[in-house]
Amino acid sequence: MYYGKKIMLRGIELSDAEEIMKGFNNYEMRKFLGLALPYSFHEEQDWIKHTWKQRQEGSAYNFALVKKDTEEFLGTISLMSISKVNKSAEYGIAIHKPENWSKGYGTEGLKLILSIAFDLLNLHTVILRVFAFNPRGIRSYEKAGFKKSGITRESEFRDGKYHDTVFMDILSAEYYELVAQAPDEWPRIGDLKINV
Repeated sequence: MYYGKKIMLRGIELSDAEEIMKGFNNYEMRKFLGLALPYSFHEEQDWIKHTWKQRQEGSAYNFALVKKDTEEFLGTISLMSISKVNKSAEYGIAIHKPENWSKGYGTEGLKLILSIAFDLLNLHTVILRVFAFNPRGIRSYEKAGFKKSGITRESEFRDGKYHDTVFMDILSAEYYELVAQAPDEWPRIGDLKINV
């Protein structure tokens, strides 16, 4: 497990499926993920098992994002589509309950996952996709050092109209520059208490 100030990252367990189902089928949250239709409990269990296989292959690392003090399940956070040749990965996050949004959990989780990406996995770049109708997400990513790198116009159909997809990325050199400027704001894997 990796511990930050307010959150920790741990492996996703089958026992998390029930907690995932409480918030994951909420359309208010799912619309930001590009997943309009709900999933079943068994599909969620299959997805969890698939994340274990991805971890073993080194193609993706998916974590449960939980509160450090109460161990309340908040959602999932991931490095996906890992390319060992290009030293790249795609970032994804889902905080399931709206009452847990805008509390800094996602930002702290993102900073931890960037330390995993750059300090542990030696990646060169991390990319993400965010819909243009999610300005809260875009602001959060920019705060963590991501820069807009492109737009796919009208690529996502939601709520009766088409929306742009914004692509963002951060390079390892940019990450290390941010860490050097404000080391206390960036939890680092080497500085963390890690339980295995």
